[in-house]
Amino acid sequence: LINSEGYLKIVDFGFAKQIPFINKSGVIQYRTFTLCGTPDYMAPELVLTQGHDKSIDYWAFGVLVYELLCGHTPFESSNQQRTFEKIVHSQKHLGFPPNFDPHCKSLIRRLLHPNAALRIGALQNGINDIKNHAFFSIQNIDFAALLNHDVEMPYIPPKFIPGSSVATSNKIEMMDL
Repeated sequence: LINSEGYLKIVDFGFAKQIPFINKSGVIQYRTFTLCGTPDYMAPELVLTQGHDKSIDYWAFGVLVYELLCGHTPFESSNQQRTFEKIVHSQKHLGFPPNFDPHCKSLIRRLLHPNAALRIGALQNGINDIKNHAFFSIQNIDFAALLNHDVEMPYIPPKFIPGSSVATSNKIEMMDL
């Protein structure tokens, strides 16, 4: 979602789990086996129920970047089982349109690495590896300013006045339900 200032707002953490966590027996767990998520965004280790950690979030980010740029997810199929097969054999099935930006292709390939331990973001430098990747570094993104909401957003949603049927900056009308 986009908030009123134009910044992305991540929602729907109904099944979120912080890892590592302490289980009911008081033991620290570094992986979980909870199966949840949208099939097209599931990482291979999730599909194969091998246990997973936060590296599945980097996989899902790679799927999202691909989808935003290509208009579809990288392993989509009309059959869920086929989608899972493509995910498990992702290196064989990951393709890109002609003239796809090489830096973006590199980032997506590294986010969609089938080995969770080698996936960008899950390595020693963590998320800094993603922030420092050529895809972002050539665009001179100031992540600190972005986090502090000190970046001018290219799109600000129209302001909505409660009780009004029209947004103030354009004519979006509310529908009666």
